[in-house]
Amino acid sequence: MTYSRAFSPLVSAVALFFLLSTATLCNGQSENLKTAYPGLKTLVYSHGPSGFESVSKCTPCILARYDKDGHLYTKAVQYTDCGVGFYNEYYPSGKLKITGQHRENDTGKWDDVYDRGLCWAKTGEWVFYSETGKVITKEYWKDGTFLKQVPERSLNEAWKINFILNGNILEKDARISMSDINNLTIVPVFKNKSNNKPAYCSTLTISATGKVQIHVDFSENGKLETDVSALLKAKGYNDPSKISLYILTTNQMDNKQSWGHSFTFK
Repeated sequence: MTYSRAFSPLVSAVALFFLLSTATLCNGQSENLKTAYPGLKTLVYSHGPSGFESVSKCTPCILARYDKDGHLYTKAVQYTDCGVGFYNEYYPSGKLKITGQHRENDTGKWDDVYDRGLCWAKTGEWVFYSETGKVITKEYWKDGTFLKQVPERSLNEAWKINFILNGNILEKDARISMSDINNLTIVPVFKNKSNNKPAYCSTLTISATGKVQIHVDFSENGKLETDVSALLKAKGYNDPSKISLYILTTNQMDNKQSWGHSFTFK
């Protein structure tokens, strides 16, 4: 086990308690600690440079993340910043909050895990607990695709964001025409049929070498009401091949759930 030298004795003691404990917590909760990877080491991520160093050394490992107050926040199998195995999330009290599984890499190759869609691809059963240990709901996934939620929650949330252009769903890293940018529509795909849906905020960031970044917000109906093509010309963005587009969509309820998507112009 490797720990940051910046850890206080108290935090180290807490780390040892959690990382050496059994998989069963109080109230009958069970962590998911099953893994197909042999000989995984456990690294600790804390705030500061040592935390980033732990992520870079996680190839793969069990990464235990602590918040700024020294509470265990998550324990998960990762390859650097890519989730590729079991996942457990905790309340500040130490009680289990969420447990689940991300798709594992069974090929032994790690240089293209992002390109193969292996990062943070939820699969199997995910269990959500209240702080008292009660099961709130269970979700079922298959290789990153949401299947169902039992029971359905009264407050819904999106599980993915679709980008619609001329009736077609765009893939991530798609190339589009500059003249089409204002025809792009953001459409959240929700987990259940509840009408009580959180609000999602999306911002388009436009970048090019030597140019000041441009930020344009999408409206509540997922459209760009600013004439982006005219704005680009006014700001001297004249070469479409050198322009990068990045759209960040965030759940405004807690600012934690978010998606990032990159596009380029043809």
